Amino acid sequence: MVKEIDAGEIGDAQISLLPIASPADRPPCQAKNVANEHVIPGDSWSGYFQGAKDDYVFLSAEDGVNGGLGFSVYRGADPTSLFQDSVKFEHDRVRLQSIAGDAAGLRLHYTRVYTGPCSVQTEGAACWARIAAATHLPPETPPDCAAGYLHAKQELATARCEIAHHRNPACIQQEIDGMKADDASPSVIGYDADVTIQPPLTSIRPAGGPVACWPAD
Repeated sequence: MVKEIDAGEIGDAQISLLPIASPADRPPCQAKNVANEHVIPGDSWSGYFQGAKDDYVFLSAEDGVNGGLGFSVYRGADPTSLFQDSVKFEHDRVRLQSIAGDAAGLRLHYTRVYTGPCSVQTEGAACWARIAAATHLPPETPPDCAAGYLHAKQELATARCEIAHHRNPACIQQEIDGMKADDASPSVIGYDADVTIQPPLTSIRPAGGPVACWPAD
């Protein structure tokens, strides 16, 4: 059983994992902890219960970052995280395209969000080589970061002009012209990935398909 204590703040005040010996063994739903209750340490993860697959438990982060939402995976009542990553927002929701489990482990497929240590927009091929090495994406086919950065600027400029009640091309262009410093923001890469979790080992492999690029928040 998973227990959440939500005090109305961002992120649960407590998330616990409780082993259940049989279908008839149902611990009472209460704030007080019982003897065999395993509390997820708040300094290791803060967020919400997201779902379960077999005996694997998924927790989401309390908020999104850089166009993605973090998640953490646990097994059974062990409060130690097996795996943590970030999945892309799609229409204000996050979705793991597939989850499959067996005795050997867990297999996931989703659009991964990786925040690079540099900006492809300003540092070019040198930055992309570092990101490709970390993600195992093909180094010879970098994404169109220029288009991704421009799209992000246009969305932000349009929102600012709407707030100021000046949604017109001149206002939007003026806002975009003032965002040159945003080109130095670290590059965020979105790509489909296949993940295999077989404790204590985990592998992340690009699944092919388009690779997107946009600036960090």
